[in-house]
Amino acid sequence: MAGSIIVAAGGIITSTAAVYLHWRRAIWVWLSALGLGIVTALTAGGVVSRDSVPVLVVSVGLGLALGGGAIPAVEVWKRRILTRMAAMEAQARQAEAGAETAAQAMEKLRSELDKSIFEILAIYEFTSVVGSIANLGDLADTLVDTMLRVVDYDACALLLLGQDQQLQPQTQRGFSDEQINNLCRESRQSAVRWAILTGQPLIVGDILQQDRSRWLGDAGYRSLLCIPLTVRGSVVAVLVLTRKDASAFSQDDVRLLLIISNQAAFAIQNAQLFAETRQMAITDDLTGLYNYRYFRNRLDEEVQAAASSQKSVAMIMIDLDHFKAVNDRYGHQKGDEVLHTVGRIIKENVRASDFVARYGGEEFAVILPDADAQEATRVSQRIREAISSHDFGTLRLTASMGIAVFPSQQVRTRDELLSIADKMAYAAKASGRNSIFLAEDQGARLVG
Repeated sequence: MAGSIIVAAGGIITSTAAVYLHWRRAIWVWLSALGLGIVTALTAGGVVSRDSVPVLVVSVGLGLALGGGAIPAVEVWKRRILTRMAAMEAQARQAEAGAETAAQAMEKLRSELDKSIFEILAIYEFTSVVGSIANLGDLADTLVDTMLRVVDYDACALLLLGQDQQLQPQTQRGFSDEQINNLCRESRQSAVRWAILTGQPLIVGDILQQDRSRWLGDAGYRSLLCIPLTVRGSVVAVLVLTRKDASAFSQDDVRLLLIISNQAAFAIQNAQLFAETRQMAITDDLTGLYNYRYFRNRLDEEVQAAASSQKSVAMIMIDLDHFKAVNDRYGHQKGDEVLHTVGRIIKENVRASDFVARYGGEEFAVILPDADAQEATRVSQRIREAISSHDFGTLRLTASMGIAVFPSQQVRTRDELLSIADKMAYAAKASGRNSIFLAEDQGARLVG
């Protein structure tokens, strides 16, 4: 009986193994057949009593029944688990992708927000100070620098439109002098002229693909943006921006620049009016030269600058000879024409750094910064010869001139510089006119 129990237990173990260890039906059938074979062999060999056979058969049958019903269930459960795991993995990947997308979106939003704040601050700063900038050059520099803070560009220029419809460069960044000249001299079919004529902004996405201002493409630029600056419908200037990559400018760029340019247009007009008013206040109406009041202020500045830099400054006093006779014989209108012509002749024969003024009546004065006696003498001789050789029609005109240099033994102040130059001009008149006298430590010397 004990043997039967042992054999039964073995059968149960064998059948149970078929349930839990074999997930493939072929292996389960093989183990079940093996169990039945063991029962038959043990019985035939007398190891198992015949009364134990029913128990073994039942145990093997139990395993057969359990195995036959459990394996399909395990397969279904396995498929369900794998399906759930796959779904969970997909959800996890989707969640990770969503989180990454959300993070990217947040980063993009943060970047755009920072850029918008930066642009608003730049525009606010510009509009806050633009009204207080009276100097046109400072205003133009502030404008192009502010634009760079809101719109990237490789080159930029502010071109002023004159009453004669000619363009004059006020300031620029990145362009060469030749390119600026080309922009100012372009034909009516150019992008710049189109923006001026229409009063509307113009974006050129690829310069190489169209005919307007194609030379800019040959210079390495691909994108072009022209913004006309208008005041009550009249164009006062035009902004020109370029980039070396194609399609670089957008309508958003245009909207931002229009906010700035609308403010800048009024500021430019005000600065021009201020400059014109100031110029009128310091300019002699008849000759277009600086007037006496401004001359005195400028002379004081140049003497102080020379003293602080240990350099010299010279002054030439010019007095036209027998000018009263011109007025008496030809009339004051002719006399005014002669004065205007003499002023032009003097300006044409001085250095670019020199300062020419009408001192009063038929007298003119020239301030020569950083000039010694020798340089002042050369300039004086050019002026005297130009006046005496000029064709004034039926009259001939000459001038007597005096030169003084600061600092010297005789000249230690602004007033002494002015006084000594005037004395030298008087000495030239006293010597027979149409001559030049130079003040030296030893006295006056005839130099022309």
